[in-house]
Amino acid sequence: LKKRGRDRDDSRFLIVSTPAQGYVYPGTMACAQVWEFRPRCPHCGELVRLSSDNVDIPQDATAEDVKHGRCRVAIVPACCGVEWSDHDRMIAYHQGDWVCIKGEDLENPETVGMHLSAYPLPNIPLKEIAEKIVAARTGGETEKKALANGYDCVDYEEERIGQIDEEIG
Repeated sequence: LKKRGRDRDDSRFLIVSTPAQGYVYPGTMACAQVWEFRPRCPHCGELVRLSSDNVDIPQDATAEDVKHGRCRVAIVPACCGVEWSDHDRMIAYHQGDWVCIKGEDLENPETVGMHLSAYPLPNIPLKEIAEKIVAARTGGETEKKALANGYDCVDYEEERIGQIDEEIG
């Protein structure tokens, strides 16, 4: 891609991927400017950063319970604490915006990174995300990597295991 894009001095490249093998997320965060997508709470209007902390899952739920809809899961943002319905989540996504989290003062940055986790995306069912959170809490390294790489959209790190357990716990 970079080899063919040299026809202009101001060529820009968009490279999209799910983090894996320790390269994409650190590469994104190493960019001169970094933007992160945040949904807008339909109840209070605040742009919020969502993570597994915001997924309300019954303490005794199993991954199978979540997968088969035998327990209720919800997004509860820290801004106002009002539980989002699926409709609220869709509205929050469509009214969301990109927030600069690094290099805000740069007028024409050399590199720009964009970060988008699965939490605000209405096309990814919340019960799917919740199932992966519970699986990461109760499973092994494979399940923890699946949550970090596929849903949090960060590289899996060994020390993150304790963090996930605390977030869910």
